[in-house]
Amino acid sequence: MKKLTVLFALLLAFTMAFSGCSWTRDSGNNGGNGDITQGGDGNDDNQGGSGEDGENPPDEEEGEEWDGPAEELTITVGNSAKPTYGFSSDGTLMTVTQTKQATVNTLASTDDFGRSFGYTDGFEDKYICLFYFLWLGQHTWGDMDGIYDISKLLQTDPAALWDTNGNAKSPLRQAHFWGEPLYGYYNSLDYWVLRKHVELFIAAGIDCLVFDVTNTVCYFPVVERLANILRAYQNQGWKVPKFMFYTHTDSGATVRKLYQGTGDPNANPFERDGLYKLNAAGRGNFDDLWFMPNGKPQIIAETDDLDAEMRNYFDVWEAVWPDQITSDHVASKYKNNGFPWIDWHGAPNHKSAKRHVLGTDKGGVVSVSVAQHNRAPFSNAVNDRNNKNLQVERQYMWGRGYTRAARADHSEEAINSGANIEEEWQDALAKKDSAKYVHVTGWNEWIAGKFVDPVEQPDSGAYFVDQVNQEYSRDVEMMKGGYADNFYLQLARNVRAFKGIEGTQALGTSASIDVTKGLSQWNSVKNVYDDVAITATDMAGAANRNELNFDRSAYLTDNTMRNDIKSVRVTHDEQYVYFLVECVNAISGKPTAKNNNFMNLLIDVEGQDNGNALGGYNYRVNRLSSFTGDCGVEKIGKTGTKLSYEQTGKGQFSLSGKYMQFRVSKRSLGIRKNAKFTIRFKVADNVTDPEDISSYYASGECAPVGRLSFTYKGN
Repeated sequence: MKKLTVLFALLLAFTMAFSGCSWTRDSGNNGGNGDITQGGDGNDDNQGGSGEDGENPPDEEEGEEWDGPAEELTITVGNSAKPTYGFSSDGTLMTVTQTKQATVNTLASTDDFGRSFGYTDGFEDKYICLFYFLWLGQHTWGDMDGIYDISKLLQTDPAALWDTNGNAKSPLRQAHFWGEPLYGYYNSLDYWVLRKHVELFIAAGIDCLVFDVTNTVCYFPVVERLANILRAYQNQGWKVPKFMFYTHTDSGATVRKLYQGTGDPNANPFERDGLYKLNAAGRGNFDDLWFMPNGKPQIIAETDDLDAEMRNYFDVWEAVWPDQITSDHVASKYKNNGFPWIDWHGAPNHKSAKRHVLGTDKGGVVSVSVAQHNRAPFSNAVNDRNNKNLQVERQYMWGRGYTRAARADHSEEAINSGANIEEEWQDALAKKDSAKYVHVTGWNEWIAGKFVDPVEQPDSGAYFVDQVNQEYSRDVEMMKGGYADNFYLQLARNVRAFKGIEGTQALGTSASIDVTKGLSQWNSVKNVYDDVAITATDMAGAANRNELNFDRSAYLTDNTMRNDIKSVRVTHDEQYVYFLVECVNAISGKPTAKNNNFMNLLIDVEGQDNGNALGGYNYRVNRLSSFTGDCGVEKIGKTGTKLSYEQTGKGQFSLSGKYMQFRVSKRSLGIRKNAKFTIRFKVADNVTDPEDISSYYASGECAPVGRLSFTYKGN
């Protein structure tokens, strides 16, 4: 009997794949991927599609009920060997002239804590600077020779972690990660990671990367690789962040090295020749990427260490250490000319919680940091060291959940939501009129060395100064698990709050599209959303990953990106919303009938709620697909930790060359007839785990990246 059952199942699967059969989606919320049943007329009693079953349906006073038959659900699968979803091109698609900033203005997202940002009319003449670290895997003198994770050791072997003699699991003087980055334990030379970073910075509106060279090492090979990526995207028309350097130890020598190089003929060309010294043609290396808001390349240094030539050449800001700022007095050179990387305002040993604006002679700068270790190694908040009172210690270390009002909050919500940096951002926003710059600490520090110092730190035992675990660390970059992408979305939201210009997005132009026909019908559509693309001329080989990890012991690989999306066009008419996706090259891959991750649309309809089941998106289009152009429109739900899908309609797609068209009914999206609507959407292809929003940052191709969405308004 079992053999006959298996044989019948195989025969049925073969018949569905290679003949023109139809199926419908069982509309029950089964908590799984959805059962497919043959035949059916689409008249299931539980079809949804009108928006009335959501927790927050569209405004009942706007628009009308849809009349006529219920949404069709039957999908004709067709023959995989003879697909019929193609269309014939009938001319050239006209280019819509617009700036790339027009796309950035439409970006929107909502984080896990319900905090949202959306459309802006552009950015004011203000600057967001982000402390950026170049050092992962770059030291070759024995302090980065393994991968050690403090958070994992705290769970599995704390005795080894705090062993003052060091051991194989946790050696002394070796760099330890506080946790695992979303992109793995990567090396700063990882071209794939650098490309991802730049895409995220463009979307967030970052103006300047502040390279940490405070310990004299300049990391020229990383600077060169990152600068080439910045230039490539700048050449595409994107507003990329410029760069400057933050020096401190041996500041004069470090600035001179950055200026004219070392002269070593065997060194990297930029280390040999420097970055800033002008050649005979009056140009410097990457001079189109220098941060120069005041007309000269900006640098942060110890002014007293610089010679007259360097003071004259650069726009010099004073390097400020937090113990050089007090609540009741700031020395004039810092107040007038200082650029802080962190500010211990409001620490228990300070007299007030006053937020400092430094650099007042140059427009004013405010420090915003993820967490602060006031006067002590961060690890003192975790390591009890002979039963020390950790609650007392923690008053000097402000973790991700610390606020002045609530003091130390060690709850998961406070830590993952960034309660500390949110308070810092609110302080900065209150100083918008007196501060032109915000310096955010930081993006990707990730590591701290393990030390024992009985003279300088007699009570600390084995200690880590700058990072120790998720709560006591200062990175915004996404992590695996934990706070995930919430700090990145928090950064993007507050960038817009600090320098965004309020405005109202215009309604999209209306047009009716026959997706079985060619491209010329799209030439009247002006709503175009550009994506950060890779082109063969400027970033050859950058699509996929094959790079050495942090300690150069293995390769980190990813080859899931197959279709590089260039742009998406959107329009609508009375009944439908239409999408045209353009890729850089001819689209590769093909759909599958179920669990299809080939060219999906994710759509969030304003006014609806799915309990943040999948990054806030309400609908997934083309997860149920075919070889005929039929595709499912499914409402996303969540049962416990598992996603569920309820088919609300049948969409249509077509594919030819590098173009793909979609038609999705408003009714299937819960949009009422004749109602104004706002949708936030993305296109995703070959995402490894399409039910995990983190996978949209780290695999396949997404336009836009991660949990970000494009915004479209219609009626």
